[in-house]
Formats: sequence, C-alpha cells, structure tokens
Amino acid sequence: MGHYLQKRLRDLEGRTGALKEVRGLGLLIGVEFHQPIAKDLVKAMLAHGILTNATSDTVLRLAPPLIISEREADAFV
Repeated sequence: MGHYLQKRLRDLEGRTGALKEVRGLGLLIGVEFHQPIAKDLVKAMLAHGILTNATSDTVLRLAPPLIISEREADAFV
C-alpha cells in the first residue's frame, strides 16, 4: 500500500506542479510543496477527519494506518 499511495501522490506531483517531492518508506510518507502551505493543509484535512502533521512549513507527513485500503488511499488523494 505504501508503493500504491506514493505512486498516486507522484501522479499528482506531475499534474499540479504544487508538489516538489514525494518521499517515504512504506506508509510513512513526506510530501514537500514549493510553497509554505503544509500547516494550512493540516488544518484543512483535520476539518475533513484526516490526521496529518507538518514537519516544516513545506512538508506534510502522512502516516496512515497499516490497514488502509486502496479505496481509502484514492479518497485521500
């Protein structure tokens, strides 16, 4: 699932231009943005029931549960 979620996020990276890099190991994933929007994204996602955190102004850390399904990963992306 880690490979699947990272691939889906990398697809966004190519389409939106907002993402600078997607990196991680397994389901522990860091998404780096060109702009300092990570902390705002944490607040927005929390409003939708998604827990994330920002490790800096430009990096969003994802650590979904190990039992995440493809459908849930797709809904997140």
